[in-house]
Amino acid sequence: MSPKYHSIRKSSDAENFGLKPKAYRKMNRVASSSTLRDSSLRRRNRVISGLTVPKYIMSSARRQKAQVKVAADFCFTYTLPTPPASPMCITPDCDKESQKHRVTIQFPKRLVRPQTKLVKQEAVAACDPEGLKEVPVRYVQEALDILGPQMMKVCSGIRAPPFSSTNGLPKELVVLAHDLSAQMPTHLLAVYGQTESSAKASMSLFPAHNIVLSAYCANMPSLPYSSPPAPAQQGGPVQLPVVPVNLPHPQSYAHIQQYLYTKDRVSFIMSMLPSIPPQGVLSGSSSATAQYAKDVAATFTTQKILALLRNVHGTYRNLCALEVQEDLVWQLINVAWEVLLTALAVSAKAPHLAPLL
Repeated sequence: MSPKYHSIRKSSDAENFGLKPKAYRKMNRVASSSTLRDSSLRRRNRVISGLTVPKYIMSSARRQKAQVKVAADFCFTYTLPTPPASPMCITPDCDKESQKHRVTIQFPKRLVRPQTKLVKQEAVAACDPEGLKEVPVRYVQEALDILGPQMMKVCSGIRAPPFSSTNGLPKELVVLAHDLSAQMPTHLLAVYGQTESSAKASMSLFPAHNIVLSAYCANMPSLPYSSPPAPAQQGGPVQLPVVPVNLPHPQSYAHIQQYLYTKDRVSFIMSMLPSIPPQGVLSGSSSATAQYAKDVAATFTTQKILALLRNVHGTYRNLCALEVQEDLVWQLINVAWEVLLTALAVSAKAPHLAPLL
């Protein structure tokens, strides 16, 4: 079979130069359609339109394939004196006498990033059919890196009225907006657990912008078009459509959404660890990470560490369910996972099983 070649149109090499951030700062309205369809984006889009297969897609596919090969070969087993709730499968010990006092828990060495579909440009364009048509997803993501923190601030200023899902989920709710410094959220996400029915579930409401969710989550439920105007003054009413979202671990969704807006890696990893990690942990220092894991083992009980592992695994399951397309978040969750596994091994007096020692 003859090899297949991808045709690449000759260009001025302009695709290798990044966008100038000042192009975003000129806009008065954060995340407006004019911001995301800036002329510089249009020019770059035309320059690289001849690429049949973008390099970042090929490299991402190779990276995901390599991760699967590495992580599938390793597993740790801990035998603990008590049977607290575990994020993984728990198998009772065969001995009936010891079964009353201990369980065996199996953990993967790494939380593998699954092979998922990419975010579709059509999904992003649906947020603003006129302004985002044909604008590549990664350019929208670059814009959100700058605009996201202010948009999150607006979301934090939304106050929703109390409601009960026992009477049915309302299609829309009127909320109060106390921060008008950016575009208003477009939806209210009613997040609940997978083991619950939407009629009986205890739901948590999260104001969100459809552009952020569509740009980073390849498996986000379909969001109806919405572009609510800002109120005339702070504390004014805004009517938002309500969308039910069923997730494996609703408790950790807030931290995922905050990270997608702000890219604040310190806040995200602190949501999974029991104390503030030293800077060396975030910078990838093996010695600093191992020492921090030992400190966690010396400070917290085995049951506490298991509870933290359960939370990290729940966050991981949410990332998989949403098919989040953001590289750093997968690295951070594995840093937290390896720290806690090492702390658990030290606490259980099995340091030879620790991934970081």
